[in-house]
Amino acid sequence: MKRPGIHPGRRLRKAIILIALALVLILIFRIQLVRWAVIAILSFSGFPNANLRVDSVTLNAMALSDLQLDPAGRVTIAHVDISYSPWQLLRGHADQVHLRTLRGLIQIDQGKIDAGPLQPWLIRQDSSAPGSPAANLKLPIKQLTIQDAQISLQSPQKKLDITFQAQITQGDSLTMELQVQPILIEDRQLPADLFPQVSDWWITGSLQAQGTWTHLAGKWTQRLQVKFADVDLRSATTDVAAEGLEGELTFDNISPLSTAPSQHLLIKAAHTGRLALHDGQIDLRLESPQSIFVERMRWRWGTQGSVWAHAFRVHPTKLEVDAELFIEAVNIQDLLALAMPSGSQSTVTGGGLLYGRLPVSIHPQERDPVRLGAGFLFAQPGGGWFRFRDKAALEGTLGLTDGSVGGQIRQKVTQALSDFVYSHLECVISKENGETVIHLSTQGQGREGSQPLEIGSLTVNIRGLETAFNELLRPRRGSDQALDNALDRLLPQ
Repeated sequence: MKRPGIHPGRRLRKAIILIALALVLILIFRIQLVRWAVIAILSFSGFPNANLRVDSVTLNAMALSDLQLDPAGRVTIAHVDISYSPWQLLRGHADQVHLRTLRGLIQIDQGKIDAGPLQPWLIRQDSSAPGSPAANLKLPIKQLTIQDAQISLQSPQKKLDITFQAQITQGDSLTMELQVQPILIEDRQLPADLFPQVSDWWITGSLQAQGTWTHLAGKWTQRLQVKFADVDLRSATTDVAAEGLEGELTFDNISPLSTAPSQHLLIKAAHTGRLALHDGQIDLRLESPQSIFVERMRWRWGTQGSVWAHAFRVHPTKLEVDAELFIEAVNIQDLLALAMPSGSQSTVTGGGLLYGRLPVSIHPQERDPVRLGAGFLFAQPGGGWFRFRDKAALEGTLGLTDGSVGGQIRQKVTQALSDFVYSHLECVISKENGETVIHLSTQGQGREGSQPLEIGSLTVNIRGLETAFNELLRPRRGSDQALDNALDRLLPQ
């Protein structure tokens, strides 16, 4: 009996389905094979826990997504397009590999970024030298280019997007070049949320960076330049601020972090409490993450005065300082205005320049962060003058209210010093029983009254200056309240 034939149309449909299924299986297995190959390369390059998804593959390009370089998922590449030369790859001598439209995310874990997963995949960690990357020169790629890549630093509260370009060239040596586009920080709490090490500071401004790393004959040389401009810093706990910070830092080592000598910084203005400085210049060297060596520092104070210091160290996070300050050509009015009550700075005026030296020790972690050493101030030869409208504050400052001076004499001395022309003025700062005391010596003549008092020699002891400075640097309670507390400690009741 003759078997019935199969309709030609049905045979064609079955053939089409089988061909389509074969093509799908080829595509799936090709993508899966590429995925296995990329994971093997990453594992060989020092990332054994890498995972990813291959979205598409052609002869000269592929697209990857959800690339994770560590099991905790702290570094995730959301999407990356890769282009390459297939013929050079088949020969084992890839001239160039280009990474385009790279987007990723770096999770911040307690303010620390694990440097291992951030290494390009041509680099692996050398277990024989912890923290020191070693070049894996066995891969055939000669040049890897990363264009317009974007990485996001993210904490539970904030996110910072960073755009950069990079190029890695491999020959007799391995060279990595990095260029970070300018980053503008307008949210002053963003750095504190991302990095708890600066949680006590509000920071705004812009910065950009570029760096070069070269590996030759088993040795790394590295250079990273960071430029910043219009940076403002303000303490979240004390009345300390700096404005208009700009400059460039050149790091000659990344781990541990250090810079070359003579890094030059400019600061437009800085203040703490009533003390305001401007046009600061600082030359420094970062010796380690725990030590900044300040080679030279100079600030302008008032219209023509300056304060400078040299050769001292600062702890970057604790801000501990032990330095010797030199005061040069500071107007006596600027110095006296520091002690005036809030809103009454204009009640003291004066003319005449002061010079001197004052050792200062600042340790913010202590209850009394400021300690003054033995120093001195003296007036420029030729004399000067000062005038107080608030005579009560004048008497308290000079210690004339403690009963040591008779009422009539006190009245005459106060009247003379409230508007006084001096021919000699000198302050010697010393320690007496653990307390800082200013010994003020002067001579000159008053200008008030029908018979102005001439003072041939007057010496008074001023106490409480160190305590007043400490009150100004205590945790923020508002400038006026901090100043009032400082005056209460400085002026006897």
